[in-house]
Amino acid sequence: MGFNVPLSVLDQSQEKAAGHNGYHELSHVDAETLLDHYLALNPDQRRARFGAMKSAASLSDFVSQRDWNGSWALGYSRNGLLHGVVELYPVYPGDWRRAEITLTSLAMRGGDRLRNELLQLALFEAGARGTEELIVHVVVPEPWVRSLCAGRATSRNEDQISVLIADCPVD
Repeated sequence: MGFNVPLSVLDQSQEKAAGHNGYHELSHVDAETLLDHYLALNPDQRRARFGAMKSAASLSDFVSQRDWNGSWALGYSRNGLLHGVVELYPVYPGDWRRAEITLTSLAMRGGDRLRNELLQLALFEAGARGTEELIVHVVVPEPWVRSLCAGRATSRNEDQISVLIADCPVD
């Protein structure tokens, strides 16, 4: 069923332009800022996010080819820099019942709190879109994946975890 939670907390993000502080939904106007965020990831973070080490050129291609209308991304910015990004992609275009989730963070101080808040907001958004199952590709173990799996039904194959989120409470 999903969460059916109103996202009024994000309503103000529609009015925000790129470069503002706080949480905001990302759109095509944030492409350069998102690319800068990806470029700032260290090699382990890039492997965790993309499944392999990506060059600057391949990251640029990824951002330029992104389907901004068919996916969802939320960022946390401070001083014009993205410190964390959570992204949702439907496994099948237009069908949000199964979606992939990724989360990247550059934050050192307060990083766990930022990752947890981004994860919670992504779970609300996934629920509002009718998502029942989230897919996490696991190359490098990330602490946020344990948070996502806590108290939820999961299954795992060698490189991905499937997490059932329908009708599960969000802390």
